[in-house]
Amino acid sequence: MQFNIQRLARPAVAFKSILLIVLGLSALAGPINAFRPWLIQAAMAKSKSAKAEAPQTIQNPKLNELEQRLFFRDYSTEDEVTRLNRIENQVFGETSTGGTAERLARVEAALPPIEKPAEQPNTAAPPEKPTYHAPQPEASEAADDAAERERMAVMAAKQEEVTNLLNEGVRLWKAKQGEQAIDKFQQVVRLDPQNAQAYFSLGVAYEAKGALDQADQCYRAALAIDSNNKDCAEALKAIHKKLAVKESIDAQQAQLRNLADDAAKAYQSGELLSALDLYKQLDDKAPKQALIKWNIGTIYLLLKNPYSALDYYKQASKLKPEEQRYAQAVAQLEQNLQRKETQEKQEESAYSQTRPPSNFRPQPNMPMNPRPQPTMPVNQPMNMGNQPSMPVNQPMNMGSQPSMPVNQPMN
Repeated sequence: MQFNIQRLARPAVAFKSILLIVLGLSALAGPINAFRPWLIQAAMAKSKSAKAEAPQTIQNPKLNELEQRLFFRDYSTEDEVTRLNRIENQVFGETSTGGTAERLARVEAALPPIEKPAEQPNTAAPPEKPTYHAPQPEASEAADDAAERERMAVMAAKQEEVTNLLNEGVRLWKAKQGEQAIDKFQQVVRLDPQNAQAYFSLGVAYEAKGALDQADQCYRAALAIDSNNKDCAEALKAIHKKLAVKESIDAQQAQLRNLADDAAKAYQSGELLSALDLYKQLDDKAPKQALIKWNIGTIYLLLKNPYSALDYYKQASKLKPEEQRYAQAVAQLEQNLQRKETQEKQEESAYSQTRPPSNFRPQPNMPMNPRPQPTMPVNQPMNMGNQPSMPVNQPMNMGSQPSMPVNQPMN
């Protein structure tokens, strides 16, 4: 039996090839293990990037509810900011700023409450359960478009009404009908609380009316809505200056009223000198008040100083020439003083005629011709005729002071 050497050599060659392949793979294992961490990190980074790029949607039940109420569907696949902006545009006509909860609260406050029908007792047999069929996509989209068009029409009508009211208010203001203009601006604010122009116009009208506190509130509201409104910022600065001046005037008026009350009390108690001093202090602080000068003149007349009284009566008549009693007092007092001076001159002339010559020497026990006494006793007040003065026991009428009413600043 002869052996076939070639058939025996074939298995040896195959075994040798397999051995070489195993040895080659073992040699490549080292470089592959060296690159393995880098390959793992690259794969993880790619996975994170894919997750970050994928749109994330947060399910907010309140957003879903409002979208169902306004659009009859929800946009849960979109991001929260886009959904909020769509809702605010639908309700207010524009978007706003702030947190999600705050913006949702404003939207809910603007929408009317949902009226739930009252539950009725179920006395009938239970109805058969209806079978609902899912609407076709085309019909649902058509309903959404119709609702959107209706909402847009309502918003357009509202904006048109706001514009007309605002223009009407400006027209009334230019026609000097301030109260009617204020009413129109207030209607605009009620319809559109975010209308900065309406608040600014309302502030201008209030400022012209003299209602500085209300004007300040309107300017602040307008600036809170539109912080870049330079006209509103300047108006707010000006109103603050006017308020400061008003507070200063109010404080001065309070001081003058207190001083006038003290002077009146001193006069009523018969303390004429104290009353005179207080009225003079009042005259220094308010030199243009005719009634104060009249009161000073009256006190001087009671103190038997008619010349000083006449001076203050003249000042009062000059400040207020239309007041008849001031002019009458001046004329009467001048006439009385002239009569008194004439009488004194006559008495002086009569005394000089009866005076003995300069070289006359009276004899002892010879009576001198006495000088005639004046007709008015020293301790008796001078009769000034129909003078406007008041007796000491009669209080001065302080209620007729037209210059310092309690609720009106002094002119």
